[in-house]
Amino acid sequence: MAPAPAPVGNRGNGSQNLRDMMAPSTTNNTSETSRPPTPAPATAIPTQSRHTPPKLTTLEIIALNNEVINATTGKAYLEHIALTISGKPYTIDAISKILLHTTQLTGISLPAQTAIRAVAFVLKEIVTDKTTEIIARHVTAAISPHIAKLQDTEEKLTKLSTDINTTSASQSLQLEKIQMTVDTLSKQATESANSRPSYAAAVMTSQGQQPETATQAHRLQLIAREAIKERQIMIGYTPNSPLAAGNSFHAQLIERVKTALKNLAANDESPKLDMRAVTQFKQGGMIIEMTTKEAAAFIRSNPGTKDELVHNLNPDATFKECSYPLIVPFTPVSYNPTDAESTQQLESKNGWNNGTILSTRWVKPAEKWSSSQKVAHLMIVFTEPQTTNLAIRDGITIDHLLLWPKKNRRKPLRCAKCQHYSHIARECIAHGDTCANCGNNHRTSDCPTKDKYFCTACNTDDHASWSRDCPSFIQKCKDTDKRYPDNTLPYFPTDEEWTHATTPSKPLPYKKTLPPTTFPNNKLRQQRLDDYSTRNEGN
Repeated sequence: MAPAPAPVGNRGNGSQNLRDMMAPSTTNNTSETSRPPTPAPATAIPTQSRHTPPKLTTLEIIALNNEVINATTGKAYLEHIALTISGKPYTIDAISKILLHTTQLTGISLPAQTAIRAVAFVLKEIVTDKTTEIIARHVTAAISPHIAKLQDTEEKLTKLSTDINTTSASQSLQLEKIQMTVDTLSKQATESANSRPSYAAAVMTSQGQQPETATQAHRLQLIAREAIKERQIMIGYTPNSPLAAGNSFHAQLIERVKTALKNLAANDESPKLDMRAVTQFKQGGMIIEMTTKEAAAFIRSNPGTKDELVHNLNPDATFKECSYPLIVPFTPVSYNPTDAESTQQLESKNGWNNGTILSTRWVKPAEKWSSSQKVAHLMIVFTEPQTTNLAIRDGITIDHLLLWPKKNRRKPLRCAKCQHYSHIARECIAHGDTCANCGNNHRTSDCPTKDKYFCTACNTDDHASWSRDCPSFIQKCKDTDKRYPDNTLPYFPTDEEWTHATTPSKPLPYKKTLPPTTFPNNKLRQQRLDDYSTRNEGN
């Protein structure tokens, strides 16, 4: 707290005392020695030391008897003693100046002067801080709308720049696609103008087929069929099994399959095992189509899962692997297809995985071979299409002999009993046998005439029923190819595009013209060169 001012007397004496103190600053004719003595204070205040803090409180000081009792009297008094100018506003800066001038009044002690000066400087600092704050507030209020507008403009410019870049990138991509299309069309036009059609394309075109159109149509159908095959698993059973057609309703079979799949032991890595459809066959067996190919692959690749699924369906059922058969022509008869070690060596020498071959057998049983036969046709059944296609493309090595296998294509079924198509002898309802050579009512193996032919399907004696040139057989082959589009492909189609390659249709077989059975009256006689030369010498 600042030191207390000198004791203040009554209202009249106090005013006189202050006027006397201000006399030197207002006039120069009055002598300091002629100033009357300061009267005694009206209210006695205990004598205190100059450095002793005042004992009065703020309210007590305000209540002292003095002519200044409020702001109005205070302003009038300051104007009266000429410390301020009438009408001038009382700002903090003006009050600070008044205090500084007050320290120059006569009779004010040094501590009072120092305290008044301190208050004046503090007020000036407050004025500076307040002014700075006010200015900052006003400046902020003035420029805030402009800053907001600038920020909004910046965001709009940034968004506009992003849109421009995106549009530019999209247009560049479209231009690249257009350029690629133009280059492709130009290349195709050049190749079309400078190239001649191949023999295969010419043959297909002559038979009313367009190679490009047929390829695209087959490719889409093949991709869809192969996608379905990848999701299928096959189950085999006997006709007397509860799973067989006719022994249970289809709804009951569906529930049985769902329960068997639900009871399979699953782990964190196993996919969701849900079925999509079930197809039964009259001869026995069924195909379960899963919802995903991952689920079907998981069941096929885990032996324990396969055994558990078969046991859940029926203990007598079996799991059938997908098979991809190949025909290897002209295989040395020294190869033993029934030997497991020979099969393992065949897989090892050709670089195939162990277990890739499902089975091997001769197409024609060995007991029906001729005594001098050295080679025969071998059938190899694979478990995966990738290895099968590589064998077709790269060949197979058997006993250090490179052989070129072919896909075993589907052929029309011909009954060995009645010689008609679309069924087998076991399902034939004919009462007797029909010979495939002569067409008489006996077994083909018992035919007494080997040079007489008759086709039961065509009802003609131009060829035998087993002839590959039979028009009925050729038409049935075409019907089979339409039913199974992959039958005309050299490979088993997979997700690799090169396996979708097509082969041109087989041209019609060449038929040798038979010589006439009758000759004109002047028979032609075949002559030799020596006869011709002898005749010329005789002439």
